[in-house]
Amino acid sequence: MEHLKQHLHLALAGLITLAALAVVGYGLWRGVAETAPATSDLLTPAALDLLATPLPTPTPQPTAAPPETIIIYITGAVTRPDVYEVPKNARLKDAVLAAGGLTDEADSERINMAARIKDEQHIHIPRMGEAATTSPAAPGAQTAPGVAPADGRLNINQATRSELEELPGIGERLAERIVDTRTSNGPFTSLEQVAEIEGISEALIDSIRPLVVVE
Repeated sequence: MEHLKQHLHLALAGLITLAALAVVGYGLWRGVAETAPATSDLLTPAALDLLATPLPTPTPQPTAAPPETIIIYITGAVTRPDVYEVPKNARLKDAVLAAGGLTDEADSERINMAARIKDEQHIHIPRMGEAATTSPAAPGAQTAPGVAPADGRLNINQATRSELEELPGIGERLAERIVDTRTSNGPFTSLEQVAEIEGISEALIDSIRPLVVVE
């Protein structure tokens, strides 16, 4: 019996000790919690503003649009006659380069490499001595833009400014006005439209009429 009482006293003493330790630990925790600075006290106003500012939404980058193209068919005095896809604002030179360049037979003096081309156009590059007309072997073909007619007349809608300057009475200033008008309003449909340009008279048109053609 005495032995059992000793065990009870020891157990009670252990419980009292644990309770005392718990009380002391709680008191220490409360003291630390009350004296510890708040998180906001550790940050500067600028840092607090940064935390309060929402992150910007990433701006989606625009996708580059594919360049517009046109389809042309080129035949005649080129290395590889075929159908080609070229940029929308391509010139005759671009079409010729796509086809591998001119052959030795090409009549390059009758070709305006700077002339614009259009979608679905069938371009025929003339050979030496070949008339600048549609060939029966190539139905639907069009003479390359800028090609001079077989009779040597100048195409008023495709001639360059330097070519226009060589016409009698035209000169540099009038040639520039012809090109500017053609670029702004589209191709001429008659020489009478050319006569409406400032500085060009009916008499001047009559003098160059045998030398030019409107095509």
